[in-house]
Amino acid sequence: MPELSTADRAKLIALEELIRSGEKPRFAELVKINLPAPELEQWFAFTQINEVRGFESISSFADVRARLITSKGSPFLDIPKTTAISDDSVDMTFSDIDGEMSRICFQYGQGLRTEIYSFYPDVDLALLEFVGNLRAPKDANGITLKVQAASGFRSAKLLLPHRLPVPGCMFIYGGLLPTQAEINLHKGCPYNAHLTDEDRGGAPLIGVPGLPDCARDSVATCFAHLATKRFFPGFKTVIQTLINYQTSGPNLPATAIGNENSLTDPIRSVYGLRLLKGLRILSFRPENDNNHPDHGFVACLVEIGEGVMNALSQAAINNQYVGFQHLQLRYGQLGQSPTGYEPNIGTYSGTAHFFGRIQGDFRNVTASDLSATILAQGHNDVRVYTDINTFVEQYTTNPAWCLLDMLANKRWGYGEDYARYDIQSFIDVAAWCDEEVSVTDPNGNVFTGTRATCNVELTGRATQTQIEDFCTAHCISPPFEHNGLKMVVALKKEVVDDSVIPFFTDYGPDANICVDSKGQPMVGWSYVGDDELINQYTSTFDDASNGFTSIPVPVGDMRQQLAAGLAWGDNTIRIINKDLPALGVTSFQEMMRLVNRVLTLGPLDKGGTKNNFQVKFTTWVSQCFEVRMYKLVRLRIRALEELWAKLGIEGFHYFRVMSRKRKGNLQYELTVQAYPVNYYEHMETVIDHTGSPGGVNPGGGPTDRPCSIPITVLNHTSDTIEIELGNC
Repeated sequence: MPELSTADRAKLIALEELIRSGEKPRFAELVKINLPAPELEQWFAFTQINEVRGFESISSFADVRARLITSKGSPFLDIPKTTAISDDSVDMTFSDIDGEMSRICFQYGQGLRTEIYSFYPDVDLALLEFVGNLRAPKDANGITLKVQAASGFRSAKLLLPHRLPVPGCMFIYGGLLPTQAEINLHKGCPYNAHLTDEDRGGAPLIGVPGLPDCARDSVATCFAHLATKRFFPGFKTVIQTLINYQTSGPNLPATAIGNENSLTDPIRSVYGLRLLKGLRILSFRPENDNNHPDHGFVACLVEIGEGVMNALSQAAINNQYVGFQHLQLRYGQLGQSPTGYEPNIGTYSGTAHFFGRIQGDFRNVTASDLSATILAQGHNDVRVYTDINTFVEQYTTNPAWCLLDMLANKRWGYGEDYARYDIQSFIDVAAWCDEEVSVTDPNGNVFTGTRATCNVELTGRATQTQIEDFCTAHCISPPFEHNGLKMVVALKKEVVDDSVIPFFTDYGPDANICVDSKGQPMVGWSYVGDDELINQYTSTFDDASNGFTSIPVPVGDMRQQLAAGLAWGDNTIRIINKDLPALGVTSFQEMMRLVNRVLTLGPLDKGGTKNNFQVKFTTWVSQCFEVRMYKLVRLRIRALEELWAKLGIEGFHYFRVMSRKRKGNLQYELTVQAYPVNYYEHMETVIDHTGSPGGVNPGGGPTDRPCSIPITVLNHTSDTIEIELGNC
């Protein structure tokens, strides 16, 4: 995880010592807007800081432009910090008398990377506070220009997955991408004829040189650019009549009926093992037999999902398995060969699909009368990192790598650059997900297994909702900004070490919580009443051990349900239920661990039956250098200490940071959720398999090679295979 460097940490210690000595350190706020080449980044501040006393020697900021305009009562910018999936934004007002800011906005449009720094010249320390993208101006009048820098997904309508089954091509033309690595990353158009042999790095030349742009509208256009039809991804069936050879009598024509125009939802995406149900029929062709109607066939072209799939099996149409002699699978490779559905059928490059034929009477059938299923092992091209620079693309069920792929996949995902993410944080979370754990619920039931696995079928939903539900299901924090990168952390038991946990108090000389104009500490707390607190979660999951049958799993807290009844003035059991999406969970053991955890700690640890207490307080920016999202802080607040004493309970002393906001007056407002230390300590047990004793592998030693088992009997009939195995 990116933390302060050794040099910056030493500067920070020096700054804190300066503050404790009673000095008021000088401070400046800097905004950097990164312009594309050949222009360089531009720096802005509220004043010409190299002319301010104490800043004269800072040569690196000699070119800072004094264009930022302060707001009344807030000499600096308000900077929120929640998660990278929240729509955080910073409002800025620039001087635009010379029209330079208007030029930047209109010439380069939206999306310029914008960074906001806190600069402390007394110790030469610059801290990155916010990273976002410049938006379109909100208001400009030739004198001032108001604009936002925003982070997060920024669009409630952005879907994930988002690729639609349209007749044309939606992918970026390869000729617009500067490197072979970029072309490969987009997993769409492979055109690379604009690159030199050296730039292609051994990749084959694809395309006709000298074509700088592409209309992306048809197979013919794609062929003109690539000299092959295999990479055209469009969903458009050629309607062609074929001869149907019935059992006797004259041959009949069989005409394909295209169905793509009725498909409006994005193409699904799959990780891990799933039985995909309700697959969409792209086209179908009844092949009737008028003499023996039940001997007829229907041929179907069926969409599976975005590739590349690791394995496909058990394809069925209308609950009838497709025999291998009537089945053609395409796994979703780029430039895959077409199926034999029709002579001129497209390849649906990069999308997994199959052509299958089943027997029966399909006269007068429509697309709505047909449905398909298939057992699929999803993407086998997911990046799995072993260190921050080394990765392999492979099949995985680890939620950390699936999440990173969802965020970075440019073909169907959110499409951010991998360079925006702190890869080490994903490596750490992946290792945590792989641990085997045992959990005992309040009723004494024990649930054991790998902590988190991902077997998910993603269908088009708002990206922000999709990511939050996925993270909730696997107890991973949503991505959040830290030191200029987006990172994730496991919502796990933390090491409670007071020497490293930031401490906030309103007691005595160590008080570092701000006071208001009346001298009162700026602290407030809240909790959810028993009449509203969720006391039961119900999650429906597809049980892999039971043919992926959907099973509802309700888990409730009986004591809390009785308390909810008392809150309404009677002795009834009042169940306050909430549905819990469990994206990617297909194991009963994992499901029970998840639902029990969410019941007690809340989704993303935001508050359940065991940590139903939230505190909001205000401190100074100098106290928050080491505070980041989901990290622990320790509180000692006089009013809370008195409350715990009156109640005769230990109370909460440690809290997890849920949001932070730097105000324009250099105060920080932190919102934190109770961290119940004892509950986390006993929440689960990690099962250690290292150094296991011998004798657990009967018939062989732990390092022995497996023996060869002979087949003694092998018989088969038309529908069964009989096998008997001998001894080693």
